[in-house]
Amino acid sequence: MTQARRNEIYIAIAEGGLDPATCTLGTSDESRFVINHESTASWFACSGLRLERYAATTADASLIMAVGTDPGTYLPVIRPDDMIRHLKKWAADVAEYERAPDLWELGSAADALREVAALAVGTNARFTPGEQTEIAKRLAEIRDYLRDHFELTGGQVSGIEEKLGELTEASKRVGRRDWVLIVEGAAVSLIVNATVPQHVVVQTMLLMIARGLGHLFGRGVPPASPAQA
Repeated sequence: MTQARRNEIYIAIAEGGLDPATCTLGTSDESRFVINHESTASWFACSGLRLERYAATTADASLIMAVGTDPGTYLPVIRPDDMIRHLKKWAADVAEYERAPDLWELGSAADALREVAALAVGTNARFTPGEQTEIAKRLAEIRDYLRDHFELTGGQVSGIEEKLGELTEASKRVGRRDWVLIVEGAAVSLIVNATVPQHVVVQTMLLMIARGLGHLFGRGVPPASPAQA
């Protein structure tokens, strides 16, 4: 496979919102390749049937874990441009799957509050510029997830956006322990003043913050993120 084709595939994955570094590319010739995403066991395969024609197999987010069975839908013979479009869609599906928490595993409100409070045990050192950027990116992902996956009113969405914006700004001016206290205060404010359901704020938003940013407090490792493109 030519370098130009490899680069085209790399760019398509990145534009779909998935970090290409989390994927492996296997090729046999110019028209046959398989992309594997290790952590989700998702894959995308494309085989050339004739000159400049392709057949693609994709696994979308709902079928990512169907390893060992038919994991996708067989598409008709398509042009190279169509292959890139399907590849971007596959990358976007995998990225969305990685970002979404398993709501059945989030636990109770008490669990969420304990996880967030545990972040405040360590140092009160300020966040570095790079960490501030990571916090802003992660909070934006959480904002988008809450907006897209829960039935919220316009006022509730505005309240969430406002509080997450305040957390982003606070990360630039306060230490780590103080920032955790502000996170807890924002959650209480959303429940009391914006009437956002507790399961949205506590079991979902707080745990996504604790587990998505815990590595900045010495807890765990950075989770995979779709927002690296």
